[in-house]
Amino acid sequence: MTSSFVYSKLFTMCRLQSFYILVFLYIQSGRCQEWNWIMGDNSIGTLSSSNGPGARSGSSVWTDEDGITWLFGGKGFSDIDEGEPKLLNDLWTFNNQARTWNLVHSGTVSEAMSDNVAPSPRQQAAACGFTKISMVVFGGLDEGDSGIGDTWVYNIQKRKWLLLSEISNVTSKTDNSSLEMPSARGDMASWCMLDRMYIFGGMDNSKKIFNDLWKFSLKDLEWSEVHSPNKPANPNTDSDHYPMGRNGPTTWKGKDGNLFMFGGNILGTNVRSRHLNMGYTSDMWRYLSHNNTWVFQHGYRSSCHPARYGRKYEFSSLNIPGCRRRGAAWMDTGGRVWLYGGDGTDTSYPSVFHSSKLLADLWLYSPWDKIWFWFGGSDKGDAEPKYYWKTYAGGDALPGGRYEPIFWTGADNTFYLFGGLGHDGHNHDGYLNDLWVMDVNYLLERSGVPAGTLMLYLLMALALVLTMAGIFLYARDRKGPSIWSRLSNDVKYSQLTTTGD
Repeated sequence: MTSSFVYSKLFTMCRLQSFYILVFLYIQSGRCQEWNWIMGDNSIGTLSSSNGPGARSGSSVWTDEDGITWLFGGKGFSDIDEGEPKLLNDLWTFNNQARTWNLVHSGTVSEAMSDNVAPSPRQQAAACGFTKISMVVFGGLDEGDSGIGDTWVYNIQKRKWLLLSEISNVTSKTDNSSLEMPSARGDMASWCMLDRMYIFGGMDNSKKIFNDLWKFSLKDLEWSEVHSPNKPANPNTDSDHYPMGRNGPTTWKGKDGNLFMFGGNILGTNVRSRHLNMGYTSDMWRYLSHNNTWVFQHGYRSSCHPARYGRKYEFSSLNIPGCRRRGAAWMDTGGRVWLYGGDGTDTSYPSVFHSSKLLADLWLYSPWDKIWFWFGGSDKGDAEPKYYWKTYAGGDALPGGRYEPIFWTGADNTFYLFGGLGHDGHNHDGYLNDLWVMDVNYLLERSGVPAGTLMLYLLMALALVLTMAGIFLYARDRKGPSIWSRLSNDVKYSQLTTTGD
């Protein structure tokens, strides 16, 4: 056995072993797409009950520091069967540890009942709060998709809603008063911080879209407009330093307190109920609150582009999610961004004749490399859900195509997805109340080592072991024939139509 033969075999073994380990790790990481259907129904139009909220989309959500998620309103079904979906104003909590729902406030049942006063029914409002003290709800859309301009505060201890104007001397933005509020709007970008809430853009009806940024102090209960230095005078101006006005973007918070925004609709004439993708984008922006600046991160800013999926689990600078509105997104403790679904386009190029599709794709974004990769779900729009049975985290279980879901992050890298408009398990389209959970813990090493670093360590260890084995075989061959040289050398290796509002 010559040294060249040994090294040739060693190189072949290294390649095979490395390939199998990469495949194994990808399969293991692919387990992250294992959605677990834990509550709710696999049918549309479910009514509210003691087990949880009825089917709905576009609700406002906030999670406090105690792991309690607060859910307000939306459009869908309450506990009264009226046959058709309607705007809601009920208030629920979800205990992320016990995984139980609780109805906190049923909404306005009768105007004569002063103790039951609540914000008017609405969808796509902004929400935030102070743990154990208050929850704040601003704006939203009414039945005609016109914007609402009031701010409500829910006193958690007294279990009562109060209109902000009744608490403080805040006035609407109609003059040069220093006490201002954003103009009426809904479907805006919103972020909830520890002591403040930010909103960006939104729409007041189907024709006007905003590009202003506002901040609400949860301590002082006051609004103030954030005047960014690079804000263009025209909301429709495409700029490298400030996002265009939009409604329906997907948002999440970064580990460092920065705010992120992806996609949405930038075309004022694009009515929500038409579900046309021509005004949708796939651009990602980051807002740096410490110096009040926007930074363009990735994507196409001014027009809708189809997705480039590439191979599943494969990083590529060419990969990008298709343009979309109202998907779900969150950032894990390792700083990676996850994006699921929405109303948008898959690989089909948009046109004035193309309606959007309900997406069911799962993407992972590396902020360090600014690269997306397709991690799971379907690369075809309008994919049907795969429910199986509750609490079963199957490798191909899938919530299916949907948009305007309610989503939040739980403890230990768990992510929750509730309801939305989409396909159910019986080939029907409508409002859903199913609750799904995804656990991405096994992508992160407990010590904080990212999965990519862990993979590198494993491959380096494997290469070291194989190198030592090759040296050992070569040394034995120099001393004389071995049992391996007496064996035969003939060794063979096996290698849906969406439901309008």
